[in-house]
Amino acid sequence: MLEGGFGDDSLLGGDDNDTLLGQADSDTLEGGAGNDILEGNSGTDRLFGQLGDDSLDGGSENDTLEGGDGNDLLDGGDNNDSLFGQAGNDTVIGNRGDDIADGGLGNDLLTGQ
Repeated sequence: MLEGGFGDDSLLGGDDNDTLLGQADSDTLEGGAGNDILEGNSGTDRLFGQLGDDSLDGGSENDTLEGGDGNDLLDGGDNNDSLFGQAGNDTVIGNRGDDIADGGLGNDLLTGQ
């Protein structure tokens, strides 16, 4: 598990199954290969699942989530988010705010409020 601190962090996962946790401020999380868990928490975050079946949670603020290849779960959280499932059978959850959602290639489920 990699956890950022206060301030803008860049966390990079490897080829295994990783858990990356951002904290306050604007973070960039990249899962790499493997089935990863990425949580942005507060701040305007950018989350990239890349290869594998990943779970991405933007948290609060205006976030950008990109699943990459694999069957991914993207949850934008509150505020105005940009959610891109890309390749695979993805679940994309917009929640509250004015979100942009694109499942990409595959059989995707898109929901919003």
